[in-house]
Amino acid sequence: MKKIDLIATLCFLALPLLGADSSSPAPANNGRKVEKPINYVLTKPDPLVGDWQGTGGVVDFTTNENAVRKAFENVCAAGLKTMCARPTPEALPLVEKLLKEHDIKVAIHDHGPTDLYPTGEDAWKAVQPYDKRIGLCIDVGHAWRAGGDPAAEILECHERLYPVHLKDSRGPKGTGTKDPSPVIIGHGALDIRAVPAALVEVQFQYRADFEYEERAEDQLPGLAESVGYVRGILAGMA
Repeated sequence: MKKIDLIATLCFLALPLLGADSSSPAPANNGRKVEKPINYVLTKPDPLVGDWQGTGGVVDFTTNENAVRKAFENVCAAGLKTMCARPTPEALPLVEKLLKEHDIKVAIHDHGPTDLYPTGEDAWKAVQPYDKRIGLCIDVGHAWRAGGDPAAEILECHERLYPVHLKDSRGPKGTGTKDPSPVIIGHGALDIRAVPAALVEVQFQYRADFEYEERAEDQLPGLAESVGYVRGILAGMA
């Protein structure tokens, strides 16, 4: 069974382009209040085969080629290798064209029951006709709220799974609500234990990031508890 290591890297999603690796400090926020979730990098891939690069996004794409091209140029200029995005279905041929030009991955982010791609499975179906560098960013909380099974989606879609966003939610599941109802991992209704088990089973090589959106004025304690909870799961799997 392949081990998943926890790497203490904090990334602030308030920044327009997100990038972190195991040798770089967290990007500074220049004194600005951080109002977006804090990410904590979970997985460190094998350096011989893994893609241990930062991720930009989530970026919305339409068929406006100038805007999409600019996003690709920004991501490449930042030295990033993967971009989380939410392209319309009509924009996917354009995304494929540009990723071939720039040689980066684009991961479609599911965002719950009111989104264009409610679950990872919905994104998986959408990317099938296209270059394999168009893949998925499975957000386990949003997928679950939309009625999906995040662990099963990881197992099914792992060949094109790039980032994973880890969170927990109170729900409800399978309704049309937009509220993610975020909670500390382990306090919600998701089967969290099944998620790292699935990542280990598929020998996941990319990024899994903690997202903690509750208590925006004091995120670190909840983030720390979330990380500790998953550490305990991984320790029990060793």
